[in-house]
Amino acid sequence: WYQRRVRGYACDNIATALHCVYHTDSYEQAVLRCINRCGDADTVGSVTGQIAGALYGLTSIPKSALECVMKWDPDAELPLRVFKMFGINESFVELVESHLDCCS
Repeated sequence: WYQRRVRGYACDNIATALHCVYHTDSYEQAVLRCINRCGDADTVGSVTGQIAGALYGLTSIPKSALECVMKWDPDAELPLRVFKMFGINESFVELVESHLDCCS
């Protein structure tokens, strides 16, 4: 019973995130639509942000949102380590660094 219940919630979260991304035209619209639906807004918002970020790209994320994230990781060490660990090319790393310069 417990495993089925957990899996159901994960499926609901993914379905809601995909719905929000599908029915909007930007990163910001998708995340706002998602978190305004209430429910498990933080989890579904996180999933929606990941999908929308992958779809619309890093530069689509509002600078105000990045500024909030940068309070927790001011040197952007975590995302840059992930990018480098998985062999993302240097031009992408430079794009991330330049986009995050706005927040420092």
